[in-house]
Amino acid sequence: GQQNNMWKECGMAKVPLFAFANHDWHSKVWMDRHHIFNGLAQRGWPLIYTTGAQHLWQRDDLGWQRAGLFGATEAISYNNASTMVVDRPGRLWSRYPAFPAWDNYVIKRYAKRLKRLANASRTGDHIAFVCDVNYWPTIEHLDPRYVVLYVFDAWPLMPGWSPELQWQLAKLVERADLIIAVADSM
Repeated sequence: GQQNNMWKECGMAKVPLFAFANHDWHSKVWMDRHHIFNGLAQRGWPLIYTTGAQHLWQRDDLGWQRAGLFGATEAISYNNASTMVVDRPGRLWSRYPAFPAWDNYVIKRYAKRLKRLANASRTGDHIAFVCDVNYWPTIEHLDPRYVVLYVFDAWPLMPGWSPELQWQLAKLVERADLIIAVADSM
């Protein structure tokens, strides 16, 4: 409608937005990020929601067990237009950080897959909205024009925080064009 025309009149097209979050889109309880992404999609932003490439260490998780071998996508329509795609990564190309060369190959391949889903092959054709530090390796290969970092928890105080996660957080903060935190203490 009028909002899409406004963007075009300003010379600003709504570029694909990649939403990286750890919660399944169809989880029973929606988190604040679900509402943010839902609102952006309803306003016409072409959005791809993903929980990221599978990890071999997730084999016991329900998400891994339900995932297909090759992965799939699900289109969600708003106002008779498919403006959102939920990405369902497959198990075949799974991350395995114990083997860095393999892990890097899988992440690079996954970033290319996301760009294909959005028809965003060139650098700068997309925005990454990141809701966890674990996505830094994918963001690095995706090479978006803009990065939004959404801090919803005091991650360094969480169990399992490591020097590697601290490094990833530092890289995301350095790369982010916009940082949104839900509290001043974050």
